[in-house]
Amino acid sequence: MNLKSLLFIFLLGSFSFATFAQIKEEPNALQLFLQANADSTIIFQYAPYTAQLSPYYILSKKSDTITAYTYKALPRLDKRIKLPRSIGLKIRHRNYIAISSAPIDVNIYFEPVYFSSKKLLDFWKNVGKESPWQLADDSADGHACVDKDGNRTGNYVYDGGGVYLYLITKNEIKKLDYYAPQFFEKEVCPGRKGRISILKIEQLFDRHFQL
Repeated sequence: MNLKSLLFIFLLGSFSFATFAQIKEEPNALQLFLQANADSTIIFQYAPYTAQLSPYYILSKKSDTITAYTYKALPRLDKRIKLPRSIGLKIRHRNYIAISSAPIDVNIYFEPVYFSSKKLLDFWKNVGKESPWQLADDSADGHACVDKDGNRTGNYVYDGGGVYLYLITKNEIKKLDYYAPQFFEKEVCPGRKGRISILKIEQLFDRHFQL
């Protein structure tokens, strides 16, 4: 095996370790704001593929008030509108590029979303049926598929994407992390409770926010 091949294997291993290692994540300003101003909040997010921020889809409860929000890039410009190039570039940058460098906070990218009171209540109850605060993620159950001895088994995928669930209460901000739950649950090693529940939660958020 030549030096280039060895270097490639080393870099691939380093990348995999960096990708899948659990890194302590400090809460951002928006999460802290929701912690201070709501009783409990659930944030659904797909793991980003690029440097651009992946949207937050948020369901939050304060006393008997349930509210939905998004934190995401602003809508793209209507192509029918004719703008001077310099103005168009500035607005485009503000709408869907600057979000990646802006602190995640209560800013122009954070917006409430309207659903009827009944739809919000049903949404909250249906997510609650999956007991999100009691779920185990990959850090607890093991990444991919593992046997009773903790060894990886079955097929693997390197571009399956991930799902994050942030659970926020007055006392805690907790992040659950699942890698390619659809692939592993449906095709490789079905039956893991955490993956089954996160896929159901994903369906609920998709039904409401049209992810």
